[in-house]
Amino acid sequence: MKKILFCLCALALLLCCACAEEDLLMLPDGIVSIESEAFSDLPCSAVFVPRSVVSLASDAFGERVRTIYGYRGSASERAAQEAGKTFIPVDVSDIQLEDPSLLVSAGAQAVVRASASAQVGELSFTIELLGEDGAVLQTSTGSVLSFTASESVYDVHVQASNGYDAQSRLFPAAVTGARPLLLAEESFHIDVGQSAALLDPAETRPVSLLSFDADCLSADGLSVCGTAPGTALVSLRCTHDDGRSFVSEVPVCVYPPATRLSVPSSMKLTVFEQAAVKVTLTPVDANPHLTWTSSNEKVAVVDEDGVVLALSGGTATITARAFSGKSASCTLTVNETKPTKLTANELFVSLTPGQSKALTYTIAPAAAQNKLASFQSSDEAVATVDEDGLVTAHSTGRCTVTITSLSNSGVIDTCTVIVTREGAKRLEGVIIGVNPGHQRVPILRLYPIAPGSSTMKPGCKSGAHGIVSDKDEYEVNLEASLVLMQLLQQEGAQVVMTRTTNDVSLTNIERADILNRANVDAAIQVHCNGGSSSEYGISSYYRTTGDYVDESRLLAETLLSGMLSSTGGADRGVHVCNTYMSLNWSFTPAALVELGYMTNRTEDALLNDPAYQLKLAQGLVEGLCRYFGR
Repeated sequence: MKKILFCLCALALLLCCACAEEDLLMLPDGIVSIESEAFSDLPCSAVFVPRSVVSLASDAFGERVRTIYGYRGSASERAAQEAGKTFIPVDVSDIQLEDPSLLVSAGAQAVVRASASAQVGELSFTIELLGEDGAVLQTSTGSVLSFTASESVYDVHVQASNGYDAQSRLFPAAVTGARPLLLAEESFHIDVGQSAALLDPAETRPVSLLSFDADCLSADGLSVCGTAPGTALVSLRCTHDDGRSFVSEVPVCVYPPATRLSVPSSMKLTVFEQAAVKVTLTPVDANPHLTWTSSNEKVAVVDEDGVVLALSGGTATITARAFSGKSASCTLTVNETKPTKLTANELFVSLTPGQSKALTYTIAPAAAQNKLASFQSSDEAVATVDEDGLVTAHSTGRCTVTITSLSNSGVIDTCTVIVTREGAKRLEGVIIGVNPGHQRVPILRLYPIAPGSSTMKPGCKSGAHGIVSDKDEYEVNLEASLVLMQLLQQEGAQVVMTRTTNDVSLTNIERADILNRANVDAAIQVHCNGGSSSEYGISSYYRTTGDYVDESRLLAETLLSGMLSSTGGADRGVHVCNTYMSLNWSFTPAALVELGYMTNRTEDALLNDPAYQLKLAQGLVEGLCRYFGR
């Protein structure tokens, strides 16, 4: 056994370190029992006995060992007393807070200071600030922790260590952040001779003025008066609801009163531009804290520092007023380029309940300063829209979102929101108007080609004639349109036809009116072309007058693209035409398609082939699906 202890002793000597004694032997942790004379030949004068030792003979160490380091109440303390040796405890004890019930104003800096006792070693600390839910909010590795208090109660957990021992202690409710004083102003800037009440009348807790640290003030209760230029800190004591009190320091600046102030007589800004009004004070060290007002806050607003923000075109008077009563004014002119057009970037939005989509828009001209807009849903049971244009669908149906410019220019646009059930057909909820062009008996009476136009044209013609089929255009138009109607209905669309027979008498204006009154989402005018026998191909047309120009162009493009893909026909392009009566009188997105040339032998035969008519109709359906984003 002594050999084992001698080996431990040799190992311990290698771990010797300087403490209160230069030749201190650190016995390793893990030893449980030390027998009589186990370390009688030690060359050291001091020994550290670890906490693991529970049995220690009083004569375990020789006469050379005069000091035993160990833990209070342990076997080492008892052995030292019995052997008449000096016992030095290594315990950490008496963890304290300088103020274990600290009260500070919310928003102020709280300083927590910890201390502990230890006869040996250098103390180190870890302080944790705990929230009301026990979560650690902040940690300090020193004996001081500082933080900005909020209106809350904090616990503090302190750990202290000296290299031999580590202890911790929890201080419940160690710091309270009290409701801050309700002051009359955030900061006080007064003139010489001017008085200011420090407290807001809503402050009902007991408050007393303790002191102020400068000769620039006099005090009367909780009011101060400027007596000379300077800055003072006023100390106020507030008694908290639980009887404890805290002190708040309020800075007060005192200035010479302004005898004169001047600002530029005029200034110019554009909408959303901001600039500070330059003010000159006499004397130069007069109170720079002025009261600023705008005579027309719809045109411009001004902040406490005299910075003006232009909001809309017009004029406003910006006035600066000193505490002394002196004032000066500036005439502000705000120049604005107002929007002349607002265009919703999507005419239709298709959603299912629970889905959302952000609407966007374009303002013209690009130089317009105010590009902000508001959004309004016509039926919030179907879909709502927030201030940023995010549409959220709630139930199946349709609603219109109106986008209105906030520039007071009166420009608006709309987007139709169609909410369908999950798994709905591609065109479910959409209303398509189909107008098979021409009729058996033409109407030769003249009508305006557009609302308000002086240009006149016959109400309806019979159209082209087939060079091979010997059929009239109105017949082929109806055949292709009926095929289109069937396919659209199969895709879930509601279809409004202007005619389903050749024996009608409808002007092109009446046809457009049928579709307008049905509130169709798109109006398709179905025609065949005529010309020389060498001409062939498929084309589409849209108008550039009235509303929905961009939408009509997109409709004409997608319809033509769909037909070209389904048939492989020749592309004769998308064209503008402002003389087609059926387009001009349409108050919805409208396009006219020319399916091919009846005056071309090859195309006339194709146009009368049911299989080719089906391909054309399929292409139109695909074009409509792309147009509606389906």
